[in-house]
Amino acid sequence: MIPQWKYQYLIPCIQIQTKILITKKLNLTKLNSLDFKKIDYSRYPLTKILKSMPKNFSLFETILVTANDEFVKLFLNKKIKFIEISKLLIKFIKLKEFNKYTCKQPRKIEDIIKLANYVRFKIESLGI
Repeated sequence: MIPQWKYQYLIPCIQIQTKILITKKLNLTKLNSLDFKKIDYSRYPLTKILKSMPKNFSLFETILVTANDEFVKLFLNKKIKFIEISKLLIKFIKLKEFNKYTCKQPRKIEDIIKLANYVRFKIESLGI
């Protein structure tokens, strides 16, 4: 088996080299201890976010990661309950003003930094 090398672009200015291995197909019948079920969205509400994620890299990921970080910080500072993180995150990323970022790709690192700062400001202005 010969490994193939592929470059993966996470942000246009950051290049990461990843190793891709060519393997045989996985035979799920042999893995009898696995039990795949439909996702219970009421139990795992953040999995709904995966449906709204764009297929290409966009500035939406910046919004998602920054908002999550800020809500976790609020939880650690005992300003919100743990269960509220997912509810607030879903509500926040559904704001109309952030829809345009699902199609917008970052052109430079300053775009990401500027948007992350705006998201932090927006969450602070919620008064939580």
